[in-house]
Amino acid sequence: MIELTGRVRKESVVPVVPTYQRIIEDILARIASGEWKPGDKLPPPRELADMYERLWVNRGIEVSPQTVRRSTDTLQIRGVLIGRQGVGVFVAGDRSAKPESANGED
Repeated sequence: MIELTGRVRKESVVPVVPTYQRIIEDILARIASGEWKPGDKLPPPRELADMYERLWVNRGIEVSPQTVRRSTDTLQIRGVLIGRQGVGVFVAGDRSAKPESANGED
């Protein structure tokens, strides 16, 4: 019988970061570095999914367009990105400034 001691070796615990969170972190890093600037349009989800699969091929991480959408949706909720129906997803401008449609008028 195996006796459980309740002790876990620290090196055996590896935090697993969900793929959508990895994408969020990468998008935020690209914005912070200036690679993607306010007003820039992000590539479509399929293109981003392909880009991340190529980027992370050695890690064996598969990325679907749905995972990319989950990431960009999260960043839209946070105000980092702005989605425009039928147009695309854009990097938001100065987050201290109110977006044009904040008052419900366009």
